[in-house]
Amino acid sequence: MRRLNILWGLMMLAVVAFGQSASTINFVSNIKDGSNTVHTQQLWIGEHADITVDGDWNIYSEQIYIHPNAHIHGDGRIVLKNPNGAIIPMGEKPTVLDGSYVNIDCDIVFENKNNLVLMPLTTEGTDLTWGNDQHANYDMVIGRDFDLDVDDGHVILGDADVIVDDDATLSGYSENRYFVTNSEGSLKKEGLKGEFVFPVGYEEGTGYDNDYTPAKILNNGLKDGYSTRVDHEVTDFEESLEGMKREWTIKEDVDGGSYVELTLQHNRDTDGAKYHESEKQFITQYVGIAPNNFGGDISSTTWDYSKVECNVETNEGTLTEGYTLTNASELSRIGFTDFYNHTKFTKAVCEKSVLENIWKIFTADVNQCETQVSWVVDNHYLNAAYYVVERSYDGVLFLPIATIEATKDNEFYKYFDPIAPNGKVYYRVKVVDSDDDFEYSPVDMVESHCGMEVAVVYPNPFFDDVTIVMNTTDGVDALILYNEIGQRIEVPVEYDGNLIKVDARKLAAANYYALIINGDQFYTIELTKLLDER
Repeated sequence: MRRLNILWGLMMLAVVAFGQSASTINFVSNIKDGSNTVHTQQLWIGEHADITVDGDWNIYSEQIYIHPNAHIHGDGRIVLKNPNGAIIPMGEKPTVLDGSYVNIDCDIVFENKNNLVLMPLTTEGTDLTWGNDQHANYDMVIGRDFDLDVDDGHVILGDADVIVDDDATLSGYSENRYFVTNSEGSLKKEGLKGEFVFPVGYEEGTGYDNDYTPAKILNNGLKDGYSTRVDHEVTDFEESLEGMKREWTIKEDVDGGSYVELTLQHNRDTDGAKYHESEKQFITQYVGIAPNNFGGDISSTTWDYSKVECNVETNEGTLTEGYTLTNASELSRIGFTDFYNHTKFTKAVCEKSVLENIWKIFTADVNQCETQVSWVVDNHYLNAAYYVVERSYDGVLFLPIATIEATKDNEFYKYFDPIAPNGKVYYRVKVVDSDDDFEYSPVDMVESHCGMEVAVVYPNPFFDDVTIVMNTTDGVDALILYNEIGQRIEVPVEYDGNLIKVDARKLAAANYYALIINGDQFYTIELTKLLDER
């Protein structure tokens, strides 16, 4: 009995340490109901620590280190307090935690408005005997419930992850309290089957300045682990496209078996100039190739498109606990099945210039002070009546400059605009069908560089063959030849770096158009085959 009393006295000396610079717990201990408080700058939980938390354990420490071999469990709560509230105030400082991937299997309440920062800690400057190489990593593992209990009290992940165990939960999250994921760290939910909200944002903030950008996953497929973080910039989205400047990276542990309804929410004050909530929107997934039909319909960009999922966003956000946000917008899409190979998601406006399903290629290029507008439509959309080419000098106000009649079975079209002024010019094409329904192509911008040719062609006109030398050192990917009415013509082509040789001996005398593909760049060159009367 005396030995137990000595152990309990040592434990209380560590737990109720007032005014010391560091406290150490490195043995079996029990935090019971009552006043169990740490008021020291540093709390070190050692490799032999086996802590049962049955009551409230109030910790005012500025730094908390948990050894990878430590055990923390119980039916009570760890309450992480503001260090400035200690008996000897330490100033308004964040709580720094090195979690070492230890499953904290009791409830955690976070009450420090100066944030919880995950980062590695070392024993340098302390009297601890264990080495600094004891880190498994500095991830934090939540085994029960983690309650964000105070406004401005964010969790800053940095390069660390926060892992929510299979049966664990998050609570108290709102636009003023969330997990900040502006580096490589993610918020992860283990063994997700059903619904879970990932309360994440790119930057910390409160009120109208918040960047709270949560995601909700409803997984009706196989149980799997999912991790989420938010980035400020969007992969391969040009500024002119009608999408948000937010990208959610959502990954699953095991490939296959998921069937997810994904809901994304954002602060309406962070829409971006091109994103208009009065329009219909959709959630899109990054595929990395263009064109693609990953989402069902043809997409002309590296993001997938499913037109049946175009909806109007809500004017409020429900991904908070206990109430809704009036300054948020929420959007959902069902049927996502791949979070393993394709992990990037964002929101975009439908019926605009992001991902139109009929446009396989749309491009505008300046050649010899003349702008060449070219487009290739998908062959399932050949019932167009006519196309209207539109030009703009500001990317906002577009005026029609030409009307081109559609031709049956024609998938390739072009228009040569003789006006190529200095500066930027924007082009788009409106396709109109027999019912007067219409859609717009993507918008392409050109800058005039009069006198700079994209290619040298010789001879042109020609009799037998023609050589094209591109103004590039990277070579070219492909050349596709079309006749005057836009039908593809098969012809032998040889490639040698930036030199292309076309064997035109079997071509009839006529005008042709060569569409040259070089990565994401497309060029249209007019060629003329002469009647051989030699």
